[in-house]
Order: sequence, then structure tokens, then C-alpha cells
Amino acid sequence: MEFLSSTDGKWHLVEEADMAHLTDAVTWWNKRGRFTGAKSKQVRRFMLSPYNYELEYYKYNRSQGAKLKEVYLPPIKIK
Repeated sequence: MEFLSSTDGKWHLVEEADMAHLTDAVTWWNKRGRFTGAKSKQVRRFMLSPYNYELEYYKYNRSQGAKLKEVYLPPIKIK
């Protein structure tokens, strides 16, 4: 079975796929998720929703993540 890569427009084997976030998880966490808590409903909804993912060729997915140069920031404790 194959899938079409949104990065290069070519077909790749599903065995070579990663589940890639449409919105980078680290970016989303740093801008939104960290303000709601690590195990909040909002964070779980983002991480578990199939609408936030696509199949992407593993080399592209991992390379794109490394190029972000972002790290996960700690959760913000709101009193």
C-alpha cells in the first residue's frame, strides 16, 4: 500500500510513513497547549484527533521537525 507525500508529491510505501502533525506539535504546545496543562482536555484532544495528522515519508517528517529549532517549553501553572 502507498500514500502520496504532501512534501514531494510522490508515492511512498506506507511502511515508510510517519504520522505527521499538520500543525507541529511543539509549536502548538508552546503557543497554546502549555497554558492548559500537560494532560488537559485541550492537549489530549489535539494529540488524539485524527484530523491533526497526515501520513508523511519518515525522512521528510523527521527532517522538518529538526529544522524547527524549537524545544518544548514547560507548562505554565495558572492559579
